[in-house]
Amino acid sequence: MKKIKILRVIFDSNITQQEIPEFRGALVDKVGKENILFHNHRTDGSFIHDYPKIQYKRIRNRVCLFCIEKGIDEIQKLFLQKDWNIKLRNKTLGLQISSLNVNQFNLQVYETRFYYRIWHWLALNQENFNKYIIIEELSDKTLFLEKILTGNILSMASGIGWNIDKQIELKITEMKKQRTFIFKKHKFVGFDVDFYTNVFL
Repeated sequence: MKKIKILRVIFDSNITQQEIPEFRGALVDKVGKENILFHNHRTDGSFIHDYPKIQYKRIRNRVCLFCIEKGIDEIQKLFLQKDWNIKLRNKTLGLQISSLNVNQFNLQVYETRFYYRIWHWLALNQENFNKYIIIEELSDKTLFLEKILTGNILSMASGIGWNIDKQIELKITEMKKQRTFIFKKHKFVGFDVDFYTNVFL
């Protein structure tokens, strides 16, 4: 079992999915690039391969920050700013907090199943994409994605210091959509899927 504390901050401002990287960049500019938890890059520009403690998302079209463990302390560097205006392309957003919630969760592997839905899941890197497209049967494609999703859970657990020592059960119950996304100037296949697992996330 792993206890984890999460702060969720939802702002009043609406943004598109494509504007999330710009929003992230605007916040990094606001707090300063020396605060690496906001962007996960070292001062030399190299990437830090660690589970992100500050995550940028959308909830009902509103911009949202998920802060995990150390990210909760780090986000204070945004809250202490006198000016909460940020620039996205040709528009200025005046950030105002719509809701702020802190919760502690017990992450654990159980005997029961938990059902989840994930949107815009960028499951395939270039190597996995090349393997995926040559798989013919839908059932085999689903099994391939299930192994990747299980790997994603294990990677997340490792990134927050949680050693999962029990067998993970996971099954994709429905693949709703498959579509192409452009992320950081690269093309990815994204999936909307329903799945269950015995891991409480």
